[in-house]
Amino acid sequence: MPAAGRSRCAGVLKHMHGCFDFPKAILTKIEHQFICFLWSGSENVKCLFSAAWVNVCVPKSEGRLGLKRLKDFNESIMMRTLWNLVSGTVNPWTQWVKANYLKDKSFWTVKPPDDCSWAWRSILKKRVTALKYCKIIVGDGKSTFIWQDPWLIGDNLNLTTSRHSIMVSGLPYISKVYKMISANSDWIIPYKSTRAEDLKEIWRIIQAGPKPDIQDRDRMVWTLTTNGTFSSKSA
Repeated sequence: MPAAGRSRCAGVLKHMHGCFDFPKAILTKIEHQFICFLWSGSENVKCLFSAAWVNVCVPKSEGRLGLKRLKDFNESIMMRTLWNLVSGTVNPWTQWVKANYLKDKSFWTVKPPDDCSWAWRSILKKRVTALKYCKIIVGDGKSTFIWQDPWLIGDNLNLTTSRHSIMVSGLPYISKVYKMISANSDWIIPYKSTRAEDLKEIWRIIQAGPKPDIQDRDRMVWTLTTNGTFSSKSA
């Protein structure tokens, strides 16, 4: 196959891995063909394996071939797709998703509609993993939901705060962080709502953390890299 054809095929495969969470059985079957090709030169020839596939996929720095397990590859490329959406990357797909699926709702809590695609459902399933490594650095607070986005403790506050506490906080569920920021970039803490223990802890963490900067926009960071930018190798 010409180089251009190989490049196009690779692009299609990468796109599919970035959209679909493939079943483990399918990835295992594909990897089996990889193994056959590696040891026999053909994916259709049965042969004895000189080394287990899991050992072949060990990094080159440890003396192996450094190939990547398809499940890991699938996971990292899907995380790249998710990252493009939550980090503010502008492309036709992210704009379409925001206009049709999110509609000014939080990506982290939005529910999949009954008629949505398998690709969208697959991406939403990765939120649990992504929450461990995504955090919003608050600037002006205009694009970050107080209770629904990972900006304070590396998790959504609605997962650690009772419904009653959210209700009595004076900050509705759909409130954004800018509601708690003054014109001088100071935090506005609703002390009248501190009877709830979980709210007391939240207010304490906010005050102990860095002040926002209303001159900057909110930005998402990937905590597994030093510069805060997503890397497929780190996923």
